[in-house]
Amino acid sequence: ITCPSVATKNDITNTKIFDKEKIVTLYDPILEPKKINDLKKQKLLEQEIMNKKMILSIGRLTDQKNFSQLIQSFSKIQKENSDYLLTILGEGEQFKKLSELISACKLENKVFMLGFKKNVYNYLQKCEIFISSSKYEDPGASIIQAVFCNKFVISSNCKNGPSEILVNGKGGILYDPKNESIEESFKKYLKMDKITRDKYILEAKKNSIKYSIYRHYKSLNELIMSI
Repeated sequence: ITCPSVATKNDITNTKIFDKEKIVTLYDPILEPKKINDLKKQKLLEQEIMNKKMILSIGRLTDQKNFSQLIQSFSKIQKENSDYLLTILGEGEQFKKLSELISACKLENKVFMLGFKKNVYNYLQKCEIFISSSKYEDPGASIIQAVFCNKFVISSNCKNGPSEILVNGKGGILYDPKNESIEESFKKYLKMDKITRDKYILEAKKNSIKYSIYRHYKSLNELIMSI
């Protein structure tokens, strides 16, 4: 039984359905470094986000991703930080609901939902900070993509994945959705100097390598050989 995160492995082990010796962690092959370096260079076409400080989030427009909370939090963030805008990449059943929320918050010129993008890396290259507001993940591919692109990440401390990717908070800001807000986490980020931010980014970047296609192949090969 292979699991994409240690937390998921522990959850499955605790069910006692399977022999714990047959449950292993096998990280998803999310990153192809050489391909990513080319994708990052592709030019963005949306003029409305050019030359702006951009917060980015990526995922299907579903309840899981909790974009409604992110938009509401951004409404508060931009009141004191009007030079930032929020870009959301993805499509899904909540498009109409989220569009109406953006209008209700009068953020039509501040929040842009750009739909599904086959290449997200040029947007990651452009953004200043990545935020994940998800209710759950396993493990959180867009977070991994963001840290590999040297972006500072703020994420909900949801199950299963973000904490592991962000090294239990040493590689980014993890917030408890029940007790902490996105805007409070954003304020923490703004108070950090560049050296501190870079330390977080480096810690997460080093950890992200285990999600490369090469590491996945190596681990899978070792697993097969051990059977």
